[in-house]
Amino acid sequence: SGTVKFELLTTEDGRNWRPIPPAQLPAAIEGEGAFAASNTCLAILPGSDSNIWFATGGKVARVFHSPDRGKTWEVFPTPIVHGPDSAGIFSIVFRDPLHGAIAGGDYKHPNDDGPNLAFTNDGGKTWTKSNDGMEQTGATFILLDPTSPVDSRTLYVTGFGRGVYKSTNGGKSWMLKNTGITQKEPFAWRISRDNKGTLYLLISRRSEDGSIGTDKDGALYRSTDGAEHWTPVAMPEGANA
Repeated sequence: SGTVKFELLTTEDGRNWRPIPPAQLPAAIEGEGAFAASNTCLAILPGSDSNIWFATGGKVARVFHSPDRGKTWEVFPTPIVHGPDSAGIFSIVFRDPLHGAIAGGDYKHPNDDGPNLAFTNDGGKTWTKSNDGMEQTGATFILLDPTSPVDSRTLYVTGFGRGVYKSTNGGKSWMLKNTGITQKEPFAWRISRDNKGTLYLLISRRSEDGSIGTDKDGALYRSTDGAEHWTPVAMPEGANA
């Protein structure tokens, strides 16, 4: 038919996969794609919840949503910056079937102006920009602290060339939290939280020639106080994030 569709696969055991019939999916737009982004362009809720979301970029930045584990789908526009292949939504997270957030930008030009963070309270149908206090950046990852109060969620965003931003009011405002990070204009790539509340931050190297031992090295950091202070984690000799 010439219609462009995304290819989605489902599994019950992690070993055997089957494709979702393309007829069940909305059409993609020429030049639209999904970023690998350490698998965070895809969001599902734990347990028996049937919702699935995935986010796109490139020519458009949209959110696809299925309320029934992939049987039927809708797709919705977002305000996140888009256009070139390097721009769009990099990360999506939901805390329940209605409330979610998306982060993105342009990873080749992270400081170029454009919306990089948005929130929804209707399951992804509409999105509102909210990055007060955050400098322009490519927002590569967004993390929700599941133990934070429902009416004032704690969120973390990694910014390419900026570092770590934290919000304690559900994303209404943001503060830079780089104390202890030694890299200049750190390429903050991924942040993770263990079940004890310790945060781990990956800084991607800025050097493209494979060199090690320069001020452009990547690094791994740990925080035990909610990103207020970061301490480096030793990596094997010769390793570079």
